[in-house]
Amino acid sequence: AADSRAEAIALSAGGGGITATVAVLSTSTATQAQVASGTRLRSAGELEIDALRSSSATVNAIGAGAGVLGGTGIVVGIGVSRADVFAEVGSDAVLGDNVAQPSLIRVRARNTGAIESKGIAAAGGVFGADTATQVLAEEKGTTRAGVGERTTARSAGRLTVQADDRVRVAADAIGVQVGGGISY
Repeated sequence: AADSRAEAIALSAGGGGITATVAVLSTSTATQAQVASGTRLRSAGELEIDALRSSSATVNAIGAGAGVLGGTGIVVGIGVSRADVFAEVGSDAVLGDNVAQPSLIRVRARNTGAIESKGIAAAGGVFGADTATQVLAEEKGTTRAGVGERTTARSAGRLTVQADDRVRVAADAIGVQVGGGISY
């Protein structure tokens, strides 16, 4: 399991408080379990070919601007993860035989984890305030499990080929402005 984090915080104050905050995180991983073509595997127990990837990525961007005349807060948070997970048995392989039949043969590729982007912008000023918040959380990649051509599998129990992708993706953006006015 791998955890990645990017954080950025910016604050400003003055006659006109302007702040801009940008936090960017990009990750790329490849996880592979492979049985080469023509391989012969014997097992009396369980025979498992597993490619399992689990990681999390978090992006936090916070910005606040305050000023006597006005305040502006601009926040951008971007989190992008690319994960390729492969579990494969090559062509012409033999899994188990008549003598040693595994109780389970499993070929599994699994991608789990989370990617989260959060952005908070705040601004305040006597005459006015503006905020802009943009966040992106994105998961890309391929999860694949497979068995090649002409492969033989002998099992006393189950044979499963499974690929699942269970990544949680979340993006939250918050903008708060407080401004006053002078009336005559």
